[in-house]
Amino acid sequence: MLDPQGVGAEVYAQEMRPEAALSACRAAVAAHPAHPRFQLQLARALQAVNAYDAARNALIAAAPGGHIRSAQRRAILEIALQAQRDGMIQQAAPETARAMLESGIAKGDPLAAYTLGRELLRYGPDAEARARGYDLLTLAHAAGYLEAINELGRYFLQSEAHADPDRALRYFEATAARGNINGQNSLGIIYRRGRGGLEEDPVRAAAAFHDAAKGGILLRPTRSRLCTKMGTARPVTRRRRWRGTTLGWTVETPGLARMEPA
Repeated sequence: MLDPQGVGAEVYAQEMRPEAALSACRAAVAAHPAHPRFQLQLARALQAVNAYDAARNALIAAAPGGHIRSAQRRAILEIALQAQRDGMIQQAAPETARAMLESGIAKGDPLAAYTLGRELLRYGPDAEARARGYDLLTLAHAAGYLEAINELGRYFLQSEAHADPDRALRYFEATAARGNINGQNSLGIIYRRGRGGLEEDPVRAAAAFHDAAKGGILLRPTRSRLCTKMGTARPVTRRRRWRGTTLGWTVETPGLARMEPA
């Protein structure tokens, strides 16, 4: 189970309406200040509007209540703060974040296993660390977290030592079929570029990009134009600022294009 303490349907970040979420979460915290889940959701909403200091305070308030997800969310926040400070998104997580993730794993949080597994598989200093990263992603995969499946697909597509394009494609097809926008986007990239030994297929690439854009993923202008060229309705795009830096284009939907359940 992705969230053993869950009380309702998952709400992913790209589905969030930050201002409405802030209002609702602040009201819930005011009415139930000792409830850790409300503090956790308030932190998610605050992070969505780049209010990092306030988000950290809300997560600190959630921790004593024993919410299983608080350690993972604090680690995600520390990673975001490092990216903002250094101007780099693709880099190893700070040791403070890794320690928080270890704490979440010890409590049985599959998202903490996914986050640390991704970090170790991408940035682990040696084969042993990367092997543990793979095991943690497999654990999150078994719990049903689609992003863990996508990360394994990425690994088998890009790894020099363990390349398995057919397996990678199966992983991305599985998550895309379940409506995962990152899986859909990855399929588009594979078909557009002919990755993994596949023939280029611009029609299937455009369809995959269009599905991902409808769900709210960041869509580059070249991919949007491909949708038009192949006869797929072109998604409405605009520039978005996130972490103070223009990262690209996205469809006109509120929230951030990340797949992290509530």
